[in-house]
This record gives sequence, structure tokens and C-alpha cells, in this order.
Amino acid sequence: MKFFWFIICLLFPLIDRLSSLNIECDYASAYFEAVGDLYYCDSKYDLDIFSRQSATIDEAVGKHGYGKTGKDVGAIYFLNKTVKYFPQAVDKLFPNLKAIAIWGGGTKEIHQSDLKPFLKLVHFILHECEIEVLEDGLFQFNPKLKYISFHGNKIFHIHPNVFDNLKNLSWLYLGSNKCINNASENSTKSVNSLIPVVKNKCKSSEFIHFDEDLKKLEAGIEKGELKNFKAEFAEFKTKFVSSAFKDSYTLGSRFDKLNDYLTGLNEKIYWTLLDKVEALDNKIEQITRGMKAGEF
Repeated sequence: MKFFWFIICLLFPLIDRLSSLNIECDYASAYFEAVGDLYYCDSKYDLDIFSRQSATIDEAVGKHGYGKTGKDVGAIYFLNKTVKYFPQAVDKLFPNLKAIAIWGGGTKEIHQSDLKPFLKLVHFILHECEIEVLEDGLFQFNPKLKYISFHGNKIFHIHPNVFDNLKNLSWLYLGSNKCINNASENSTKSVNSLIPVVKNKCKSSEFIHFDEDLKKLEAGIEKGELKNFKAEFAEFKTKFVSSAFKDSYTLGSRFDKLNDYLTGLNEKIYWTLLDKVEALDNKIEQITRGMKAGEF
């Protein structure tokens, strides 16, 4: 018995290490547009993030420059590294970030809550990812932003107020997206001229209603309001299918979001709901496949 516990004690740190999510950095200095020279973390590897619920970064690994610490890191950079969901708790490791750049990471979505900790953010890039929507108040807590790029995503909706509080925004790249292919650079005047074009080209209220409904459903689960879960989820399913009929282009995106949410429930171990969730999820999947095949 003592030998058994001895083995467990040896294995526990290893198991804990394997279950944690770390970012391994090469540290260097480079010039970032609108900010200047910054000491930054260049991520060496992909981040194995499978849902928003599993996106918390536990540790930054790598050898700092002489006399440097995490507090000196002004930027984090992902070049052709998979980052499907925006990493969480990065601000705990690097509290003074002014620049965040993800190039070709496959990032699916970005939310106000993701960016809320970065009050000093000046330079923000999600280049050639999978972003489809820029939500209401996305940059509410990032008023210092001067440089934004969403070039080469799949954006079809941009909420009209997204850029309203960014008085110093001088670079805005929205080229090669579904609803827009425009950019303005090195001039607040030029950006201000682009904003009305964005508002006109990228309107899509249907998706926003869907997003809000999903957030309400998730909030109910988080608070433990589970009594009417089956009925609420069934109602949500009906809205999901109904709205998909109106706008078939958004169907794939909506189903991906729903699947991610259900996966999150499983990871949080809501086992009592699992059978109900899976049954309803299967129904939605059948309907979705039928619609894609033109059966409905």
C-alpha cells in the first residue's frame, strides 16, 4: 500500500503538468506599428485549445532576456500557429501587453470578454483566421487601440458600434472578408471615412439575435437554472433552425458555435443533462445535414 501511494506521489506532478496548457515563448524585441519597439513572446508551438472553456493558459515557458520578466513583455505573437480560441488568462502572465497578433491561427471567434483585461492594447491583429462576426462593444475596454487588422477572415457582420470608442484608430484592415474588402491606414481621418462603409456593407441582425440567445442560454446554465433546461434548449433549437432557413450562409457557423457550447457543457461535467443535450444535439445535426443536402 505504501508503494502504491509512493507511485501516485511520483506520477501526480507529471499528470498535472500534462493536463495544463502552457505557451512556450521565444523572447525577442521587434517593431510593432503604432507602438514602436516591444519586447515580445513569439509562440513556438500550436495551442491545444478545443473550446473556450479549455483556453486558460497556465504558464509561459521560455528563457527571458537578461533582466527581463513577464512584466516586461509588451506583445504576444502567433505566426502560423493553431489558436482556435482566444487564449485566456494571458494578462496574468503578461500584464503590460500593448500588442497582440495572431496570423493564420484559425481563430474562430473573438469576444469583448477576451479583450477586457488588455486596457493598454494599441495594436491588435487577427490575420487570415476564421472570424465571422465582430460583436457589439467588442473593443469597449480597449480605448487606446490605434491599429486593428482582420484581413483575410470570413466576416459577414460587424456591429455598427464596434469602433465608436476608438478615437485614435489610424489603421483598420478589413480586406478579403465576406462583407467587405476595404482598408485605411496611417490616418484617423481615413478610418473615419471607412466606418460608414463598414456599417453599410456589414449589417446582419439575424446572427446577432442568435448570438444573444446562445449567451442567455449559457448564462442560465452557469447560474444553475436547470429546471427548464430541456424546454429552453428545445426553443433555442427551433430558433436555430428557423433562422438558418432565412440565411443559409450562416448555418455552418451557427452549428459550430452550438457544438462548441455543448462540448463546453460536457467538459464542465453536467452529466445529468448529458443525455438530453446529446439527444437534442443529434436532432439539430440531422436537420442541419438535411438542409445542407437540400432535403428541406
